Amino acid sequence: MVGLTGHIAGTVLPGGVAPGPLSTRGFSCCYGPTGILTVGATALNTPAWDIPNLARLWAEAAVRGENRSLPTVPGVRGYPTRVDETTFDLKLFITGDCDELGDPFTDPWIGLEANIDTLWTNVFAPVTTGRGTRTAALTMPDGTVRTAQVQVGPIQLAADVEDPSFVEASFSLAVVSGRFV
Repeated sequence: MVGLTGHIAGTVLPGGVAPGPLSTRGFSCCYGPTGILTVGATALNTPAWDIPNLARLWAEAAVRGENRSLPTVPGVRGYPTRVDETTFDLKLFITGDCDELGDPFTDPWIGLEANIDTLWTNVFAPVTTGRGTRTAALTMPDGTVRTAQVQVGPIQLAADVEDPSFVEASFSLAVVSGRFV
């Protein structure tokens, strides 16, 4: 697979796998320079599935509040703003060639089914308890970890799947506190 190379300082993926050079199976960009997102205990940057760019998660936040126009006063009166829930639309690439540890499947269609089932069970299935959120961790390029409570929208495939080795999907990620801290 073609992808970005790089690593995140001190990162060890599930199974004790450390980031390395370009992989011959799965997504090599899972060790990219913009971070690793983990929802619950499931990393979303692995050889089996990958979010290609996480920079928006550490750079953007929605704010609420607005200034008000007052009659007979020039301009507006400024009021404080606050960080608000921020929703991101993210791309997700999935392969049926291997599992999240990079172990190959003998049939990529069965592998794709298994990978989508794993993602559904651990990330995309609605949370029906508590406040309906999951804990997410964003490992930054420098190795520090930021956390947030998130709600993950349903996965949507970009088109009909013709090649189980490379499937493009998208989903929404709502950071209820507005940003990872």
